[in-house]
Amino acid sequence: MEEAKKQRPVHTVRLPFSGHLLEAAIWRAQGTSENKRPHFSLTLSRGYRAKDGKWEFNDFFSRDEALGLIFVLEEAHRWIIANGAQEVGQEVAENE
Repeated sequence: MEEAKKQRPVHTVRLPFSGHLLEAAIWRAQGTSENKRPHFSLTLSRGYRAKDGKWEFNDFFSRDEALGLIFVLEEAHRWIIANGAQEVGQEVAENE
């Protein structure tokens, strides 16, 4: 039995900030039934070292990390603007 492919982000922006790792994952999403054009969405996470030394991630942020999130979101936005038309164009061409 073939294992289902796990969807992965098309791009990830990471920023070390205040001892943690702030991350924005950019996902390509297929359009809805009314709008068939693909688009991008973002998920934000915060990485930290657990007591056992392994990286763990959650989606809770401190007041001070809010500033770091601004930088991560700016960089993610830049990537989407720079690469979005190309990514969407490929998806549309594949579906035609």
